[in-house]
Amino acid sequence: MLPVIGMLIGQLSGLFLLGIELMLMISAAVLLLNGFLFYWIMKFNNRNSLFENQIG
Repeated sequence: MLPVIGMLIGQLSGLFLLGIELMLMISAAVLLLNGFLFYWIMKFNNRNSLFENQIG
């Protein structure tokens, strides 16, 4: 997350200029990564397993 914030701050300050195509590709990659991580978390964590982990 920090590299993305650093790129955003650099872009806003004029340190480097990213084209719209590169920004869209980076956004799509982050979106796909977030979707995969959300699916992975939902697959391995459910109410029953979380409840059983807290009890014993």
